[in-house]
Amino acid sequence: MTPTDLRESLTEIRDAVAVPPVDVVRFDDRVRHHRRLLRARRTVAAASAIAAVAGVVAVVPHVLPRPESIPVASEGSAVGVPVVLDGRVQEVGPGGSLTDTGLSGRPLGRLAGRLVVLDGHRLLGVGDAPIEDVVTAYVDPTGVTYQTTDGLIVFTGEHGQRSAQGPGTLLAGSATLYVDDEGHGPLIHAADGIHPVDLGSDGTRVELDRVEAAGLTVVFVHDGQVEVYGADGERRDGPLGGTTGALSADGTTYAYAPDGDELANGMAAGLTFYDTRSSEVRRVPLADAAVDLAWYDGDLYVLTQGNGERALWRCDTDACDRVLTAPGSTLSLE
Repeated sequence: MTPTDLRESLTEIRDAVAVPPVDVVRFDDRVRHHRRLLRARRTVAAASAIAAVAGVVAVVPHVLPRPESIPVASEGSAVGVPVVLDGRVQEVGPGGSLTDTGLSGRPLGRLAGRLVVLDGHRLLGVGDAPIEDVVTAYVDPTGVTYQTTDGLIVFTGEHGQRSAQGPGTLLAGSATLYVDDEGHGPLIHAADGIHPVDLGSDGTRVELDRVEAAGLTVVFVHDGQVEVYGADGERRDGPLGGTTGALSADGTTYAYAPDGDELANGMAAGLTFYDTRSSEVRRVPLADAAVDLAWYDGDLYVLTQGNGERALWRCDTDACDRVLTAPGSTLSLE
C-alpha cells in the first residue's frame, strides 16, 4: 500500500466514525466535582504524613492579629460578590461592574469587610502579612478556621481562639464549631465537647464530597445525597437531594439547585431554600444547570451554565435576578 492509499484509507475511516458532541455543562460539573475530591484527598494525605511524624496531640497558643489592623486588598474588595474570571479574583459590583482585586486563588469569604483568599498555600486578607503553609481554610463573619501543612488547626470562634495539633484533617469551620476527621469519621468540635458523626451503615466509611458548617448546623454531602446534623452530632434530616448547594452564614438555610448530571437524571430544575430547623422548603424558578452557590453578606448567589455561557444570579425566596453573564466556562465562585 502506497502512502497515498494509506492516507485515503485513514480518511475514509475518520469520515465513517461519528464523534459524539461534548456536553460542556456535564463536563464542567465532573471537573469541579473531581477537583473538590482531589483537594480533600491532598488535605488528608498531608495530615496523615503530619500525624506520622508528630504522633502527639498538644495545645499550642496561636494568636491572630486583630481584624481592625488588616488592610483592605483593594478599594473594591469591601463590596460586591467575589468571583474568579479567567484566573483572576474580581468583585462584581452594582450593574454587573467588575473590579480586579489584584489577587488570584480561591475566594473564601469576608472577614470584617475584607476579602479572604487562599492562593496556593498562602492565606491572604487575615493579617498584615500572608499566613503561609495553609492547606485549607474556612471563613465566617467572626473569624477564620484553617489548617497548616504541619497539622495545626487554628479555630477562631465566638468562644475564643484555640489551636490544636494532631492527626485530624480539617473538613469545615464556623463561628461556633469546626469539623475534622482523625481517620475514623467526622468529629464535630463544639463548645460543649466533641461529637462523633456516623454517616455510614454497619461501620462502613463514607467518602465525603463536601462538608459545610455554619451556626449550629453541619451539612455533609456524600454519595449523591445531603445529610443535615446539629452541633451535638445528632442528625436532623436526610438523605436529601441537592448536592450543589450552600449553607447560609447562620446555618438556618441550605439552598441548592440541580447541576447538569442531576438534571439529566430527571431532577426538576429550580432553586430550593431548605429550612434546616423545620425542614420546610420554598422553591424559586431557575432554568439552567447550577455550577455553584455561595452566600455573601446575607445574599445568595447562584452560578449557572446554559447556551454556551455562565450567568451569576442574586436570589431570594421570591425570585432570581441576573447579575453577570460571561461566555464560555471561565467564570466561577471558587
